[in-house]
Amino acid sequence: EWNTKYEVNQMNEFAQSGMMYYQDALQNLALSMIHHQSAIQDAREAQMLQHDAMVWLNQSLADQARATELYNTSKQLTKLIKQDEIEAYKDRTQAQHEEETYQDHLGKLKYHQDKVHAINKRMDEREVATSPSFIICHRSGFR
Repeated sequence: EWNTKYEVNQMNEFAQSGMMYYQDALQNLALSMIHHQSAIQDAREAQMLQHDAMVWLNQSLADQARATELYNTSKQLTKLIKQDEIEAYKDRTQAQHEEETYQDHLGKLKYHQDKVHAINKRMDEREVATSPSFIICHRSGFR
């Protein structure tokens, strides 16, 4: 009988120990399920963050392409402005040259006009000096 009691006690202790292991296993399973749910939620959040990152990356690439396009347009406009500045400089230089040429020709024209005026004046004086009425007045002492 003592042997049987001992065996029953042993079995009870063994059963209690098994139940404690079983309860621990259930608690660990419950914790594992909680961690699993948390991991699933983290994975969903990671997917959402990855999606947002892709949207931002695509927007960034579009912005970069637009910035490159604006930069190239700016370079073209700068080149055109430089060409316009060169043309404007050439036009100013040409206008200055034309103004100098005009002033030179105007000076020559004035010189020739003065010469013609002087010649005309001398011719008028000769005509007066050779006119019959001048000769008569001059010989008689009138001036």
